[in-house]
Amino acid sequence: MSIEDEIKASKGYLLKFVRDDIKIPILTIDNVARVEAMIYMNSTYSNNSNEYSGNTSTNHFMRLREIIKQTNEKSLKDDENIAKTTIFKIITTLDNENSTHLNANTTKDAPDEEKGRFKIAKAILKLEKEEFINHLKNIEKSLEPNGLFRIIENKNTGGRKNTSFASKFCHYACFSLFDDKNKDNYSIYDTVIRMALPVYIKWHKVNIESINYKNEYAKIKNVLDKMDYKLYQTVVDAVIKASESDISKNGFDHLLWYYFKGKNEKEIEEIYNSIDTMNNRK
Repeated sequence: MSIEDEIKASKGYLLKFVRDDIKIPILTIDNVARVEAMIYMNSTYSNNSNEYSGNTSTNHFMRLREIIKQTNEKSLKDDENIAKTTIFKIITTLDNENSTHLNANTTKDAPDEEKGRFKIAKAILKLEKEEFINHLKNIEKSLEPNGLFRIIENKNTGGRKNTSFASKFCHYACFSLFDDKNKDNYSIYDTVIRMALPVYIKWHKVNIESINYKNEYAKIKNVLDKMDYKLYQTVVDAVIKASESDISKNGFDHLLWYYFKGKNEKEIEEIYNSIDTMNNRK
């Protein structure tokens, strides 16, 4: 078999697009499965998919799962020193893995108590285990002013508004701690996904509150960047529903992130502008 034959055979494993001339991956379980396989096999990400791989957020979330199961204890603390608790380790590793820069508001030599990671961990640890779990399961509760999501997001906790980190913390907590429908409670509020989301809003003709699929790319992107997380998640749910697919929020996030992460905003805007939603849709 020649190199050309191998390359030709590989095309059968590529993502499938809405049309050959419009490079938008279709929202299907098949496409999500292909992306999940690529993520699993990619050494850049595979270590974090292994719960025994050491100092990773996945490993620390598995430890938190054990703490949750300890029914005699009401507290989330497994150490009186906040900087040594599992919650603090989760925050630190998630911050490093996702480059969310929670400590950016302080100098490297500043006391722990002044740093974003420490402040967020301290705030979370004030919740009892039952309250923590209830907030993860009940998004409405989590998005209340004193809810888990708002505690993490609040700029007074971490020195700035941390919506992206809050979404990642809650998403991966649910993914690791639950084995039912609650596993998929939170969408990830990520820069790449927000750049790609207008493409699917336009393709699926989604209108919701301040979002109109007929608007220019930049206008929709600007609204998404300033949107409260509660409405953002409503937009994601609306796009998935309009696609008439059965994919999860997790699958949606991974598909958009993996395909579009190598593209800049201008390239994505060109894809957006290539859509003729009135005449070229099949």
